[in-house]
Amino acid sequence: MVKTSLWHNDTAKVPLAVIGVFLLLLSVMLSINILRMDVRMATAMSKPVEISAPDTALTYAKADLARAINYAGMDALKQLGETPVIIPDNNSAYYTDGDPDEFTLNRARALTRHTLNIYIKTNYMYDRYAYRGYAVNVEPLETWDGIDFQPIRMKLKRSLVPPVMPPGENGYDTY
Repeated sequence: MVKTSLWHNDTAKVPLAVIGVFLLLLSVMLSINILRMDVRMATAMSKPVEISAPDTALTYAKADLARAINYAGMDALKQLGETPVIIPDNNSAYYTDGDPDEFTLNRARALTRHTLNIYIKTNYMYDRYAYRGYAVNVEPLETWDGIDFQPIRMKLKRSLVPPVMPPGENGYDTY
C-alpha cells in the first residue's frame, strides 16, 4: 500500500477526519450565531419599559372610546328613528320647554350615555384595559350634558308634504 499525503491524493476520496473537522467548525460557527441572537433578544426584552408606553396606552384607549362613542350614538339614533316622539311628555326627564327637537336630543344623549357606560363598565374599569403593564381606567358618565350632537341639514330633491310636521325652509335635521 502506497502512502501519499492528503494534499497530493488524486483518488477523490475524502478522509472521514476532514469531514468531521469541517462539521465541527460549521457547528461551532452556527452555535455562536444562535447564541448572539439569544443575547440580542434577551437584552431587547430586558430593557426598561419605554417612556412612550403610557402615551401609547392612552392613545389606543382614546381611539377605542371614540369608536365606542360613535357606535353608541348610531345605536341611539336608530332607536330614536324606530320610536320617534312627536309630543313630548312634560313629566319626562328629557323635557325642556315643550320643544320636541330638544326633547329628542336629550333622549339621544341619554341613550348614548347608557350604551357608552355599559361599554366603559365592561372594558375600562378595574384595570381591564392594559397595555404593556399600564392600565387605563375610565369612569362612567354621570350625566348626558357633555354629549353633543352636530346637526346636519338634509333636503329632499323631490317635493314631499307630509301630513304631520312638514319640514321648514332648511329641511330636516339629522345627527
